[in-house]
Amino acid sequence: MPFTLTVPERSLIVAASALANSAVFNPRRTEDTTYGIWTSVLIALTESSRATYTLKGQVSLLINPQYNIYISKQSDEAALADPNTSLQTEPDLLGKSNGVYTDIAVLRLGLKVLPERTQHHTRQTDKDAKKPFLSFIKDLGHHFFPHRRVWVTRDTTISILMELKPPPTRTPKNIQHFYYNLHNLLEVAQVQVERQALCMMCTRRFAKQNSVLLIAGAGDWWSCRSYTRQSVFGVGAFNLANDEGYAHPVDLEDDEAVEKDYDDFINVTNEPVPDAVPEIRGDQQDPQILKASAERLARAQLRDTINSIKDEERLTMDELNQKASYPFTVDDLNACHRLRNPTKDENFMADDNAPIGYTSITSEWSEGMRLGTKASDKYLAVIEKRIRADP
Repeated sequence: MPFTLTVPERSLIVAASALANSAVFNPRRTEDTTYGIWTSVLIALTESSRATYTLKGQVSLLINPQYNIYISKQSDEAALADPNTSLQTEPDLLGKSNGVYTDIAVLRLGLKVLPERTQHHTRQTDKDAKKPFLSFIKDLGHHFFPHRRVWVTRDTTISILMELKPPPTRTPKNIQHFYYNLHNLLEVAQVQVERQALCMMCTRRFAKQNSVLLIAGAGDWWSCRSYTRQSVFGVGAFNLANDEGYAHPVDLEDDEAVEKDYDDFINVTNEPVPDAVPEIRGDQQDPQILKASAERLARAQLRDTINSIKDEERLTMDELNQKASYPFTVDDLNACHRLRNPTKDENFMADDNAPIGYTSITSEWSEGMRLGTKASDKYLAVIEKRIRADP
């Protein structure tokens, strides 16, 4: 069932999108206005899941812009020496630390009510400490904030990491110009949010978390994917600033399983192999000479293929540029994408009529979408279901 926004929610998102694309109030097309679009979307998503969390005595999801995910090599080294070391932040006097600031992170906080502490003793039998968090807050005075009585536990997770970019150009020369601009914005956002997810998987604070949902946005255009702990093993380690060391993914499995995951996810590139090797006689039968000859033939065939593709593409792209007019349709953008990537059987934008279900969000980036389309609503419905199932 598609995600359903109320009229006030949808009108707020439309208004935020209008601001982001305004030539008067956002003349330089900066990304700050994109925050207005996506905080409105996230508020609607988290509000729809609030009842589920309330039943379990938990607070709803927390939308936190500019959340800092931090790695301290000094703390990690201390943890290796003593597994019982404190998780509290330690001063990094040697500068062996690094981190990322996410544009927006959606957190599910694990909270615990602590027994009341007095000057002389701790009341171990405090009834409040046994209450669900929401019941504890409900019974407090209106102006009382019990900071010392509430502890954020290791059950805290990040449900969504989001990297946002400006909306695509408002004045494209043609569809090719618009496609390049939108494609590049989404691609850069995808790379950056993947780095944030890698950093999260490498920090001990989220060692219990096995997956996180990633969203890359450019104005009201977006795509998403699931990033799992298993995915990290084929990527490598998170580089720490001011030091040649690395923070490695926190391993929750045995070594044999990790090695298997790495083999499954590592990228293997096969070199092109020619269909035929020229006949070589006499002393030229040397294996090294044969290999060099085969590689030269393969490179020549590859060049011929690329050149023929470029000639064909140039003709059809010109036709598409003349035919398509702004604002461009999903079909136009997909046609442009196929011309730029003739060897790949894929679309750039998601089809509104395509079936999208719970398993549609995978470890691969989804096709692009624009808020307000049927495809976007279907994906948002899946995201809503996933975050509602988090508790």
